[in-house]
Amino acid sequence: MSSYSEGQVHQLVEKLEQADFTADDLTKLGQIKDLSGIRNVVRGFSEIVPIAHILERKRFDPAKFMGKGWTIDERVGQRSGSNLDAGKIIRKDYLKAGESFINGEERLKRIKANPADIQYDEQDFLALYEEKGQKTLRWLYDTQGITSLSFWGIILRIPLGDRRVLYLYRGGHGSWYWVFFWLDDDWYAGNPSAVLAS
Repeated sequence: MSSYSEGQVHQLVEKLEQADFTADDLTKLGQIKDLSGIRNVVRGFSEIVPIAHILERKRFDPAKFMGKGWTIDERVGQRSGSNLDAGKIIRKDYLKAGESFINGEERLKRIKANPADIQYDEQDFLALYEEKGQKTLRWLYDTQGITSLSFWGIILRIPLGDRRVLYLYRGGHGSWYWVFFWLDDDWYAGNPSAVLAS
């Protein structure tokens, strides 16, 4: 028989629900063999440090990744550095009040009019997409509800001449996929640009 009172158990369950714990989370917690680490946090002997989701940016060759004839048409912004910190990704749609969508060329103009917004680019796209198990993309969904990102730090040109933007989206089973969108397409709030938080 447990030494905990019914009131203590209810208080704990209420706090877990307030913190968005699911029934599955509670089951997983009960399956952990050694809870001494959690006990040490509760007693003030340890602290929880969030896992950093930092990836090394990857070199991207459009002809190799997309196919013969694909080229880099334009670089947008001042993206630099060798790492991507997923905790610094913010999303911007560049819509004005009352707008539900804009043309991609108009979005590009608005992005260029905001040079302080550092756009994630093809190296960030590849680092996220090719990460084993797509752990960082899954983390972005689990913690921020992110289901898609577009990468406006680079504009690609296809062999037929159209300009395209790289795009990642979450599929129905939790895996992430890539595609490219035409700049002349309409871009909605649900198609945000990945921007580095300042």
